[in-house]
Amino acid sequence: MTELMESSLIVRTVGTNMLSIHRVAQSAVAFSMDASTRLGIFQKVLFFLNDRFPGAQDGGLLYQWWIQCEQYVPHIAAVTRFYKGHRDELGIPMMLCEIIRRCAWCDRLLPPNKYSMVTGINTGIFWRNTN
Repeated sequence: MTELMESSLIVRTVGTNMLSIHRVAQSAVAFSMDASTRLGIFQKVLFFLNDRFPGAQDGGLLYQWWIQCEQYVPHIAAVTRFYKGHRDELGIPMMLCEIIRRCAWCDRLLPPNKYSMVTGINTGIFWRNTN
C-alpha cells in the first residue's frame, strides 16, 4: 500500500475516510479478477452507490443535496465506464438504471464540468454502436 501511495496510484484524503485509486490501478485489479468476482464487486459498488446517492422527494430537484450529488457523480461515471467495458458478463443492472435516473435529478445543480459528466453517463450505456 505504501508503494502505491508513494507513486500516487492511491491517494488518501487527509481528514476523511476517502481513498482515490488511479484508473490504471483500478483496471489492473479488475483485469486480475475472474468474471464472477467482477460481478460480485460490481454489485457491491452498485448497492453502496444506491444507498448513498440522494433520491428526489415529491418530484423536486435535489437542491439540499447538491454537495452530496457532486461528490458521487464521478463514482457513478466510473462505474458506468466499468459497465460499458464488461457489459457482456454483468448483464443488465437495474440498480445502475435507478442510480442514473436519480443522478439526472441533480444534473443542473452541478458546475458545468460535472454537468457534462452527468449528461454523458447514460450515453450509449445499454446499447452498442453497430457501425
